[in-house]
Amino acid sequence: MRLVFVYLSSTKVEDRFLPSVNSGVFILKTILKENGFSSSIIDLSLLLNQGKLRPDKSFFPAAARFILKKKPEFVCFSADCFSFPILIKLADRMKKIDPSIINIFGGPQPTTASADSLKYFSSMDFIIKGEGEAALIELLGKIIRQQSPSKIAGLTYRDEAGSIHDNPDRQPIGNLDKFPLPDFKSDPTFKKYLKSGVDYARVDVGRGCPYNCTFCSTSLFFNRYYRMRSPLKILDYIKYMKKTFGIKEFLFSHDNFTYQPKVVKFLCRHLSTEKDIKWVAAGRINNMSDASLREMASAGCIRLEIGVESGSDRIQRIIHKNLDLRKVIPFVRLAKKYNIAPRLSFIIGFPEETEKDLNDSLKLMLYSSINGALVSLYRLIPLTGTRLLNLHNKKLFLPKKPPVASFLFRGIKDIVNKYPILFSAYYEIRGQYLAPALLYHLDQYYPLLLQWFPYSFFLLCRERKVEPLQLFKYFIDSRRPLRGGSDLIAKFYLFAKNIAGKYPSAYLLDALHFEYKLFKMMKKRSSSIIKASHNLKYLKSSKIFLSSIPRVPPYVFAELLPYNPIELSNHLKYPADADDIRNISAEKTNLLAKLSSKINWSIKYLNKKEAEVFTLVDSKRKIREIIDRAPSRYLGKEDRKLAASKILLNLVKEGFVYLS
Repeated sequence: MRLVFVYLSSTKVEDRFLPSVNSGVFILKTILKENGFSSSIIDLSLLLNQGKLRPDKSFFPAAARFILKKKPEFVCFSADCFSFPILIKLADRMKKIDPSIINIFGGPQPTTASADSLKYFSSMDFIIKGEGEAALIELLGKIIRQQSPSKIAGLTYRDEAGSIHDNPDRQPIGNLDKFPLPDFKSDPTFKKYLKSGVDYARVDVGRGCPYNCTFCSTSLFFNRYYRMRSPLKILDYIKYMKKTFGIKEFLFSHDNFTYQPKVVKFLCRHLSTEKDIKWVAAGRINNMSDASLREMASAGCIRLEIGVESGSDRIQRIIHKNLDLRKVIPFVRLAKKYNIAPRLSFIIGFPEETEKDLNDSLKLMLYSSINGALVSLYRLIPLTGTRLLNLHNKKLFLPKKPPVASFLFRGIKDIVNKYPILFSAYYEIRGQYLAPALLYHLDQYYPLLLQWFPYSFFLLCRERKVEPLQLFKYFIDSRRPLRGGSDLIAKFYLFAKNIAGKYPSAYLLDALHFEYKLFKMMKKRSSSIIKASHNLKYLKSSKIFLSSIPRVPPYVFAELLPYNPIELSNHLKYPADADDIRNISAEKTNLLAKLSSKINWSIKYLNKKEAEVFTLVDSKRKIREIIDRAPSRYLGKEDRKLAASKILLNLVKEGFVYLS
């Protein structure tokens, strides 16, 4: 029996296809081998990266010929939301050439629309829903013995009469330790990955997320069943990859790695025995504490991927994410304390999102960035089967720019247009309040501006007394047409420089010149994507690590600055709303009094320590003016302690100091 696994691991990054190892497929291949089945793996992105497939109209016929050279009896397609229509088109072409081929589909996207997929596309013979390890073995056995697959749980199929049967779902696998380690050593495909520049390994540490966000399909695929592999099994895999291939950098594959802090703590104690490994994981801020971050850092964690999604409390409730947004900035600062780079992802374009909600997200992105977080921004992808799409499926529209390479989209445009619900990932939902063009510009440009000009953007908002959304709109309207990359950076620099001239601020000009100088320096050093680590020495050695978004922290070359941005980000507080400042409570007044106690309750000592206390200011002269006039305004018969606290309160009201 000849079986071929086919998938597309990457659609497009910076005009290049960057392949990534699909560990789930390699595990399936190993399980098949243990059960007496031989198979091979074809990653179409790897072939594009190697030049064996061309990114033009020849892609589909050439890819079909490449697969058919293997003379497969079965082709197993692993599909996500973007690759699904591409792989369907490929299956159609192959079926026309060789009708005897049996096409089996699996993955998140086929799972959520299995019956409709078979109804619309005759080239699809079987769809395995959810986790496929057990179902695939059963299905192959039934086909070989020419038996009916009617009792295979988790399978949707078409019988000989053409009728479609959707069997009951299969329960998720409880014990993940029974799966073998992927047999990379004997697989020629994995060696090709190493030659293509892949220098890290995915680790299947667990599966499932217990939460139920309305926009996410993870709960549909894994039935909200959270599981972890045993620490010893994970450690065995890491040791194997390190010894066999010299790989020391790992991406922990789990949607919510940090859900059970005790399990993570136990795992980290085992991982800490391997001193020279580095790893990245994903989680939620409400599952992490100072102690857990310290444990993860000591075990080799260098980055945490956090889905914040929205900076609006209202949207958090609507999408059932329900994060406490007050914890975001403290989490960022805690992670930086332990040299873990926090990367926060945000989504814009929710149907109920207003300009206020959008601005709340942009503001939280900005504050996170100047505190040292990596930030990324995506337009909402409406996924098939989710509650969000079921509620708003009448509002879908096809945007002008497709989410995949244009040559791929030209080949699938007909079926994407015909079946919008099935291929909803290619669509957007038209909201009531926000223009699609604005969302597109934010998606394309805002993360890039925060990547290179976080402090400048923040100070511009303060100088003009505008919100981030207002400033962004002003920039876009005044600098059209815009292109990405260097053109955007150069135009923003001129835009900001012009504003800085109208609103004199030495601090703003210092920040602006430094950040632009840093951009030019990094551009000169490398013409490729810069994947910066949180560690200065690591970055200077030009070591490239895991990140699909180029990012250089604004504090990397701090020694070039007349001020210390590391200290700035460490002291920066999450800004309170204007109403909170006007109606400041007695509790916060007491907080100010405690702060003033650290400066000896003395105006004179306050002057000496202004560099430590008043970090977030754009003009020390203004601080001195406030302090100089304080005695006549506040002292009187009041003691010095109350005077110092009221001075700080006045600084809060005037926007120079922020409270957490």
